[in-house]
Amino acid sequence: MLSESDLREYQHLMIEHIISTPKCALFAGMGLGKTVATLTAIDRMNLAGMTTKPALVVAPLRVARDVWPEEAVAWTHLTGMRVVPILGTESERRAAL
Repeated sequence: MLSESDLREYQHLMIEHIISTPKCALFAGMGLGKTVATLTAIDRMNLAGMTTKPALVVAPLRVARDVWPEEAVAWTHLTGMRVVPILGTESERRAAL
């Protein structure tokens, strides 16, 4: 498993940007760690009491279905985070919510 110390310096910049900018986006190439940076920022904001509500992330189908849940379990500092893909028919999406 990977730990928070495995994050790259530019990912720490992404995390700080997310935390300090209430409405933002990250534009970086595939495989550069946007998902784990975003999950880490959400986790830090939850732990700091900055937010107590779930976060909604809009992503392409494969990323929402596969990448986000896999990243949440791949990093030790995110083991307490629950990622629930909201996919499928209307009734399936409602159930996931």
